[in-house]
Amino acid sequence: TNPIPSNGATGVSTDPMLNVDVSDPDGGTLVVYFYDGLGTLIGTNSSVSSGEIASFSWLGLSGNTNYEWYVIVSDGISNTTSSTWNFTTILPEPEPDPDPEPDSLNITIPDAFTSWEVDTTHNIQWNSTGTISNVTIDLYRNGTFVATLAASTPNYGNYSWTLSSLLINSTLYHIRISDVLNSSIFNESAYFEIVNPIAGDDGTSGDDGTPGDDSMILIIIIVASVSSVAILAGLSAILLKKRLRKY
Repeated sequence: TNPIPSNGATGVSTDPMLNVDVSDPDGGTLVVYFYDGLGTLIGTNSSVSSGEIASFSWLGLSGNTNYEWYVIVSDGISNTTSSTWNFTTILPEPEPDPDPEPDSLNITIPDAFTSWEVDTTHNIQWNSTGTISNVTIDLYRNGTFVATLAASTPNYGNYSWTLSSLLINSTLYHIRISDVLNSSIFNESAYFEIVNPIAGDDGTSGDDGTPGDDSMILIIIIVASVSSVAILAGLSAILLKKRLRKY
């Protein structure tokens, strides 16, 4: 009686100690035979006094496995068979990798051939090694931070992004992906293009600070207009002088 592990127990060691209380009406010395659920003898405990505990170490069991066992108790004259009990062993801890891969990230899309238009949705894609769980995704333009696209997203290797209509034209955008827990682990994409057919480049090339095409045209128009006004003013002054001389 009183088996240990108890009947139906879970989370039992893979090297359990089997215990059971034994007794004999005549108070004699007992021999206890331990069997598994298939009837195979797995151990013997000799010379157990009546009323004591018979024990046996069942070593090398598999993890997360159900086992059955029972005992047969002999007083040298007759045998008594116990009930059959069962237990389930614990799920073993995974063995540590002796040579784990280092944590790393590698962006595959966008690449140098990518051209995306605002108000469209595209997938940012990357590969990783190691045990990175979550990543941060940021947008840069020519090395200058523009926006955080995802402060923390699962490291699934894919993120769907809808481009904001506020982004200006540039061929110098790039994506940076970093480990949320260790920002020193990161990767940056190649420069790629974002096209905004409405906003243009907001009056400059947007990348080196020099005037863009639209600004140059505006400057030429202003200069031409000022020159025309100056010429007209000069002609009016000459005509006025000529009229005064007549009088």
